[in-house]
Amino acid sequence: MMGAAKSAASPAKSVAKSSVAKPSVAPWARGLVDIAADPGGKEGVKWFDSDLVVLTDKYPKARTHYLVLARDTSLAAGPSALRASHAELVERMATVGRAIAAENAAKVNGGEETIAPLLRAGFHAKPSMPTLHMHLVSSDLRGSGMKTRRHWNTFATDFFKEADDVVAALRARGRVDWDEEEEEAGVAMAKLRCHRCGDGPFAQMPKLFAHLDECERAL
Repeated sequence: MMGAAKSAASPAKSVAKSSVAKPSVAPWARGLVDIAADPGGKEGVKWFDSDLVVLTDKYPKARTHYLVLARDTSLAAGPSALRASHAELVERMATVGRAIAAENAAKVNGGEETIAPLLRAGFHAKPSMPTLHMHLVSSDLRGSGMKTRRHWNTFATDFFKEADDVVAALRARGRVDWDEEEEEAGVAMAKLRCHRCGDGPFAQMPKLFAHLDECERAL
């Protein structure tokens, strides 16, 4: 499946420079837009083709955290732009992302490809940046970028929409069925709780992490 893919180091940059138009967004939000438009040589990019880009998250919220970008600018608004015809695209985003994660893990772990089945694939109900992007995260949620209650709750609550559920919604109803503003209000009010056992609420992130170090409940 990955044989026809272009790696970040590939000399065939015509794929990366396929004249992908950039949507008009504020300068601070341009990060993913610029990478999707021209991924060749960009920091963190592991793989790309004419439709997708796979890269490591600059501020990882788990020990393994990848992003899979869709290069189609008509989907820049995020999951709310998806329709029934995009179900296969979402499936491919998860498949490709897991394959690249496995390849990179194997390079680090002496050929062992153990990480891909453990990665959760999904979208934030209300994305923080334009460009449709899927998160692939390991279940530890202990990345160097996991610093705030909001960070935690965007991955440890229903604000994180599993890719399989998104595909099912697209096929059943032709679109995702959540309200972005309701989801945003919910995550803003959510307490810090363990995503394994539900214990909490915890007043601070260090107290949550201390609990996680001892929690034996499997996901």
